[in-house]
Amino acid sequence: MMTKRPLITGAGGFIGQALAAALLADPRTEEVTLSDLTLPTPPHDPRIRRIEGSIATAGVRAAILAVRPDSVFHLASVPGGLAEQSQDLGWEVNLHATLALMHGLAAGAKLRVVYASSIAVFGAPLPQEVHDDTIPRPAMSYGTQKLMVELALADAARRGVLDPLCVRLPGVVARPYAASGLVSAFMSNLFHALAADEEIVLPVSPTGRAWLMSVDTAVANLLHAARVDTASLGVRRAITLPAVHATIHDLANSIGKACAVDAEARVRYDKVEDVEAQFAAYPPLFARQALALGFHDDATLAALTSRVLRRIKNSAEEN
Repeated sequence: MMTKRPLITGAGGFIGQALAAALLADPRTEEVTLSDLTLPTPPHDPRIRRIEGSIATAGVRAAILAVRPDSVFHLASVPGGLAEQSQDLGWEVNLHATLALMHGLAAGAKLRVVYASSIAVFGAPLPQEVHDDTIPRPAMSYGTQKLMVELALADAARRGVLDPLCVRLPGVVARPYAASGLVSAFMSNLFHALAADEEIVLPVSPTGRAWLMSVDTAVANLLHAARVDTASLGVRRAITLPAVHATIHDLANSIGKACAVDAEARVRYDKVEDVEAQFAAYPPLFARQALALGFHDDATLAALTSRVLRRIKNSAEEN
């Protein structure tokens, strides 16, 4: 399946921008519709269509539905920390507006929707290992909202009105070095700090473990999700993606080595129990279904580190 007229919600986010760039780099792409609260000024390209505003607004949803894309990448969301603090906003955007948009999309032809779900659906504490049959038990509103949309899309698949695939993303790095509303932003900030040879205090212990994926690999997996043949999946449309499993200490040392910086001297640890429980207490992950479908991780911590630092360097040079 080749997507020629994709639409991306949340296109102003760091994953959304990288996904849009990848789609526009393909000469077969005829038009890309970008939707978000605000959008950065894109490169001049007549194939770009822009829709600014919140999907919680009926007018914005109507503008999206009027586009008639051949695939939808739904990345728009209120992130975990902000969704927990601003309950009304989180439920409005992450659940109600998302369901309203999906309902509108289902009124047309059976459409491939790639939904960016999250490992937050699993909650905490986690079992000794996570695999395809691990039961989600979200411990934050954000994870609950993601899981509820997964169930709604499974029902849409059952009824044959959409052809969705929900991909549960792990910690994607490195987000821009700025406030993001994500409690897990410390993992991205670690890359930026060591790349700049700066000190950083992490709210987790050095032995904490995380599931990580570079943004380049996340984009490759999202694009793959638009092409996967879902005929064999039935109504089970939520896929946990594979990820690099590493301790925070090993991550810091991998970045330090790549940047020729003494990570041991630059990184301090001030463990916050709740933060570690939610974002740095991940057991081994066995994502066999995703691997069988052709999804992939970054293979090694060194490869992940290299990809992330290369993107940070390229972004700095562009700015």
